[in-house]
Amino acid sequence: SGIHFGAVTCEACKGFFRRSVKENAPERYRCAENNNCEILSTSKITCRACRFKKCVDAGMSMNASRIGRQSNLFKESIRQLQNGSKSMATVTDSARIASMAKKRKIKTKTGRVFLSNNGMDIELSSTTKDFIEKVHNAYVMHLKDLPQCIPHETVWWTMASQMIVYAQAVMNFCQKTIPGFDNMYEKYEVISSCINSVIMVALLPKTVSMRSSYGDIQSTWNYWQAESTLSIELNAHVPQLTEAENSFRSFETKLRDFYLDEKELSLLLLMIITRTSKKNYFVINKKNDYFI
Repeated sequence: SGIHFGAVTCEACKGFFRRSVKENAPERYRCAENNNCEILSTSKITCRACRFKKCVDAGMSMNASRIGRQSNLFKESIRQLQNGSKSMATVTDSARIASMAKKRKIKTKTGRVFLSNNGMDIELSSTTKDFIEKVHNAYVMHLKDLPQCIPHETVWWTMASQMIVYAQAVMNFCQKTIPGFDNMYEKYEVISSCINSVIMVALLPKTVSMRSSYGDIQSTWNYWQAESTLSIELNAHVPQLTEAENSFRSFETKLRDFYLDEKELSLLLLMIITRTSKKNYFVINKKNDYFI
């Protein structure tokens, strides 16, 4: 029925997992057979030990039940897509951030690269360069080539599974680039607030490349990273994605005009994450004030 505790499950297993964790029941579960009972919709109540094991094997997380249900990632994302005003707000934020991020690179005779900002050339410190490299590496590893969508039995399951993949990719990127992110109580809220904008921008370079190669008429904006027929079917269930594409065409043009390289794009994505959250979760840390 959706994403529950980090995995796609039915409502019954969601309730079973929640009760089990709340009551510390797994410690009392014992299998009367060989800990490999077949768990089906008709037999899942026969062995609680094997049922709980299958929940964990499917990806359900006890930590997620403690610090926030991951189901909110998908629900919030779809809610934003279905709310035109909220979707347009994130689009506007992304365009504004991109404009702020635009810098002109100047290469001197010595080969050193500077950033031009209001007529002043400022050489980047080694600390800043190291941080930029760190962000770029995280982008290449987790967001540059997002996994293709794998079709499942239902449209809902297919979309939910791909959103889990996206959420995990953004989570991994945040863990590699934001100091102390793993210790944030609100980290799931941060992800749910920015996931759509991050994925849209992360997919834009590929979309720009497609439009340059094949022209606007034949190119399509593939939010789900699915083959064409499946992508059309998924978009039909969330028609607001078409509206988002139309809004992003102007942003796409601006992004192309900026000629951002991968490092600049990775920094843009990090800015989106830290600036489009509903609350100000990011405070100045004296040890990492260069990041803030």
